[in-house]
Amino acid sequence: MAIDMNKKKLLKLDGFIKILKLISVGVEAFAIAGIAIYPLISNKPVDEVKEKTEETTSVLPPANYTMIMGKQDNEVVIKFYKQAS
Repeated sequence: MAIDMNKKKLLKLDGFIKILKLISVGVEAFAIAGIAIYPLISNKPVDEVKEKTEETTSVLPPANYTMIMGKQDNEVVIKFYKQAS
């Protein structure tokens, strides 16, 4: 059985590949838009969201300790204010 190397049966897939590329670009754009919009959509009622928010103040609570740098680079003194610390 001889094989004829001059005649090649090539599938014409150019149109299919172009359509596939367009579909993949569309799916990518849809996925990126969905990821960007998803955090903006709130499924919780406003009352429930307000209950979970924390109040912030500009005044910091006092620290439990103070770190004092010594005269040398490797010298550090830590002063604790509470015995439990």
